[in-house]
Amino acid sequence: MNLKSLIPLTILVVGVVVGIVLVSNQQKTRSKADIESVPKDVRITNLSDNSFSVSWTTLDKADVGYVSYGENESLGSMVGDDRDPTSSTTDVGTTLGARQRFTHHVTIKNLDPAKTYFFNIGSGAKLYANNGVPYQATTAPTTNDTPPLPESAFGRVLVSGNTIPSDALVYLNVEGSTPLSSYIRENGNWLITLNNARTEDLFSYINPQGKQIDLFVQGGNNGSKSVKATGSYSPVRNIVLGSTEDSLFTTSTQQISKKANDDSILVQIQKFIQELISPKK
Repeated sequence: MNLKSLIPLTILVVGVVVGIVLVSNQQKTRSKADIESVPKDVRITNLSDNSFSVSWTTLDKADVGYVSYGENESLGSMVGDDRDPTSSTTDVGTTLGARQRFTHHVTIKNLDPAKTYFFNIGSGAKLYANNGVPYQATTAPTTNDTPPLPESAFGRVLVSGNTIPSDALVYLNVEGSTPLSSYIRENGNWLITLNNARTEDLFSYINPQGKQIDLFVQGGNNGSKSVKATGSYSPVRNIVLGSTEDSLFTTSTQQISKKANDDSILVQIQKFIQELISPKK
């Protein structure tokens, strides 16, 4: 075989190899993008007789989050992240003013008591089901049980170096209750109203007075942290993602008169709310 006859064969072999490499790289790129956008750590919280919250993370990729829901598996309604401007969404991934985040928190409101609802999770331009079928959540029944007096847990989430994470979720469990959740504001502050917590069967409210609370902060690409708080929850000590500090927070070690404690909590809540509504400088 002479040199001239080898040239076409060489070109053919090189072309095949290049084609295989290009296809392989495209598949890897698509696979990586899909994996990063898949909702992880999906949780249902804040169950009441007319609403519930759905939250999740999208691993290492910030994306737009929303929920498609309905009274049956046909779904039909959409709602965006609680932190995005209120707007109706008719097309997948086109929520007006929506921001890309690593953590996502959507509250579905104006529902009926003791009713099962179906939903899929929207991440970017794609909807995700639960192993091929929609997720489900059942609202709490109405109850004649009197809620406990208003009491809130609040605090601040930071990253090592005392910087504020771009976004983070805070999950809270009172012993024997259904889980509650919220998200940090621009200054890292969070607040969760404890008297909304119900018993695990959803038929009555939990009195959080004197109970330990378990907190889990999901900071997306900043990591996560679990802590326990006893005593006073108002405020809980700063939770610092990426730190090695003790995960048991004892915020009060002695009994305080009920009135003094209530007055102190009221002042701190008013200050916290003022920080939330004040424009960031």
